[in-house]
Order: sequence, then C-alpha cells, then structure tokens
Amino acid sequence: MGFFDIFKKKTKFDKISRTEVVDSIIQLEKQQESIVSSIEENNVTITGLFAKGKAEKDTNMRVFYAKNIENLKKNNAMYGKRLQFIATNMSAMYQLKSAMDDREFLSNNANISLNEMLKQPAQLSKFLNSVNATKMNSEESLESVLDTFDMAESAYVENDSIYGSSVGQQDILAMFDEQAISDDMSAFNDVPTVEEIDKIEELI
Repeated sequence: MGFFDIFKKKTKFDKISRTEVVDSIIQLEKQQESIVSSIEENNVTITGLFAKGKAEKDTNMRVFYAKNIENLKKNNAMYGKRLQFIATNMSAMYQLKSAMDDREFLSNNANISLNEMLKQPAQLSKFLNSVNATKMNSEESLESVLDTFDMAESAYVENDSIYGSSVGQQDILAMFDEQAISDDMSAFNDVPTVEEIDKIEELI
C-alpha cells in the first residue's frame, strides 16, 4: 500500500454530513446564549444585593447579602469556564466544517473537464507558446502600422499661408499686447494715491 493510499481509505469522519456539523454548531451557540443570559441575570441580582447590603444596618443581614453575592460570583466563574469550553469546541467544529467545505470545493473542481486538460503540461506549454507567437506577430504588425503613421506625420509641413501669420498680422498682435499692458497701467493709475485719500477724508 502506497503512502497516498492511506488517505483513500474511508474513515468515520467521511460518514459525517455537513448538516450534522452545522447542527452541532447551532446547539453550541444555543448553550452559549443560555449561559450568557444566566451570567447577565446574576449580575443584575448581584447589583441589587450589593445595594441592599450597603443600605442595611443589621450585621446578620449584611452577611446574608454578602454570602449570596459570593455564591453568585462563584456561579458566574463556573459559567465563564463553560463558555470557554464551548468556544473552544465551536472552534473545532468550525474547522471541521471548513475542512468539509474544502473537500467539497476541491471535489467539484476536480470534476471539471478542463482541469484534467490543464494537468497535461506539455500540451499546455505548446498552446501557450503558440498564443505568445500570435501575440508577438500581432504586436509587430501593429508596431509597423504605428511607424507608418509616424513617418507620414513627420513628413507633413503646415502651409504657412493658411496657418501662419503675416508681418502685418504680427504687428497687430503686438499692438494687442501693448494695449493690454496699457489698459493694465491705466487701471493701476486710476487707484487713488495716499495723498488723495487723505484729502477725501478731510472733505468728509
């Protein structure tokens, strides 16, 4: 018997259904909720007993309240241990469920026919090499087309009589710039000086 043949033998875990595992998790969750509820009820009772003991003047009654509080705290400590046990048990159940889900997932994927083809590396390599060769040929063809466009565009020279500006037009453009500067200076000159502001304030 080979090493991997060991894993092919059926075990008790192979007979467990996923539903059984989920049901076990639900039962543990219910136990957890019940214990947490009991702890919360005890805490409410402890708070009430503490308030009564604090207000009580009789020593015997104060001892009575103290003993009840101590018992409830011990009970809560026991509940806390149970919660830890349940949490650990649930962790194991979740891991078992995950393992079962993994087995189902891998089993489903193994049954896909294309996966069987992917297990043939020689044929897969031949196919991928042919794809790469096709990509290279296509890219080289496209590169040739782009080079042709670049050559054609670099050979093109714009017609200055259409897109250029004449000497007269350039002079007018220069006048536009001079006028813009002049307007800016004029606007700046329109701003009153400090002396003018003082005179205006004196008149007011």
